[in-house]
Amino acid sequence: AVLKATASRVRMFGGKVVGPSAASYVLDECGLWFYGTSGSPVTDCLAEDVEVTDVRSYGILYEYANRSKAHRCYVHDVGYGGICNLSSSDWSAVDNDVVTVTPGTAGNAYGMYVSKRLTGDTTPTRGSMKLNRIRGVAVWEGLDTHGATYYTIDNNVVSGCKVGIQVGPDSFGNV
Repeated sequence: AVLKATASRVRMFGGKVVGPSAASYVLDECGLWFYGTSGSPVTDCLAEDVEVTDVRSYGILYEYANRSKAHRCYVHDVGYGGICNLSSSDWSAVDNDVVTVTPGTAGNAYGMYVSKRLTGDTTPTRGSMKLNRIRGVAVWEGLDTHGATYYTIDNNVVSGCKVGIQVGPDSFGNV
């Protein structure tokens, strides 16, 4: 990760995060990673007005990062997921731009998605994705909830994606 935050209440305002521009997908290579664990989640983390580019996995990743937010960020030219939430509750993504997500060797890609980190993990719950603009995820999904519960998806603009918005069960059996 270019920046990996493992404490609560970490906030990044402004700035640009540039990855190493690897030629293909690299597992867990993140531009900005708010990282907790299932037993010790981080809380109240924020990325606001941040630009992230040239990262081959996640642009901005919230992993076990409850009550956290992505606001007015610009994530582009990344290799798997633009702005993603894994196993976090009370999360929001508002007024962000995600452009050109290409999977390299991963086989799929997401503009924004919410999911569990691993089988058996906590299902992401109580969140929102509003007023985001997602385009250029030609091989997969612009916005995907992967079985998250109690989510609001409101007034997003999704274009140039294989599937615009996916709301339904995930590979773990959540609906």
